[in-house]
Amino acid sequence: MKLFAHSNGHDFEFDLQPDRDRVLVRIGGREIAVTLDDQKSSIRTAFLSTEPPKVGTRSAPKGRRGAKGRVEVPGDRRIDFGWDRKDGVTSILIDGIGFEVVVRDPRTELLARVTGRPAAAAGAVSVRAPIPGLVTRVLLKGGDPVKKGQPVLCLDAMKLENEIAAPRDGVLRSIEARSGQPVDKGQVLFVVD
Repeated sequence: MKLFAHSNGHDFEFDLQPDRDRVLVRIGGREIAVTLDDQKSSIRTAFLSTEPPKVGTRSAPKGRRGAKGRVEVPGDRRIDFGWDRKDGVTSILIDGIGFEVVVRDPRTELLARVTGRPAAAAGAVSVRAPIPGLVTRVLLKGGDPVKKGQPVLCLDAMKLENEIAAPRDGVLRSIEARSGQPVDKGQVLFVVD
């Protein structure tokens, strides 16, 4: 199934194909196997792999047993994420960074292009703390322009200082944390327009 996705000013075309208990995603000449956990809530875990599934004896998530009781070891990368869908826009939170995503089938995509509706999901992106810690430095202030990947503040967690960067180009709408402030995982640190 061919789909189009638009997020934070970026456009993607990809193909989804079911493959037993996983989905093969073809995007930009790459194929990625995605296996989701068995949860039906808004907090999920995905296992990503660019390799064919391996058969081994390691434990796998509940319900991931292959033929004859062998355990199929899912992807080589694990991503925990939260999501919500409202008015045709899917909000995804990965590692404290929020993404607003619009996904369309080919017919809806063509209609959007013909009618001139904007492709990318617009609006502010709230950046959240990926781990609990202490804000040690705030490098910018509200109203400052930022580039994707530019550090905005530093978060000290378990004696390691982590630079928290802007997820896209834009303007800092607000900084919600101050130097010396402890923050919890998932707490909003700053907002980028």
